[in-house]
Amino acid sequence: MAPTALPPELDPPTRARLLAAARPFAAPEGAVLFRPGEPCRGFVLLGAGRVRVELLAEDGHALLLYRLLPGEPCLLSTACLFSGEAHAAEARAEAAVDGLLLP
Repeated sequence: MAPTALPPELDPPTRARLLAAARPFAAPEGAVLFRPGEPCRGFVLLGAGRVRVELLAEDGHALLLYRLLPGEPCLLSTACLFSGEAHAAEARAEAAVDGLLLP
């Protein structure tokens, strides 16, 4: 799957470098992709599916922060990568996902 997660306007050398560094990933509907306190594993390029990112309260209630669709950046992962801090929310696949992870 992996190459479809990359923006089509990338020039061939950049596309090749990203594909060489990236790791493909896939998860079924309902899978938890990350939880609060877990380190960020890399920058996500979603090629297919839909991800729900939410804050979880101690009483079990969830607050939707955003949904991640193909071609959109994961804001929380990006912030974690820049800050070096762990995730503060949970991400769950609302539909089967696949894409690329740039470590």
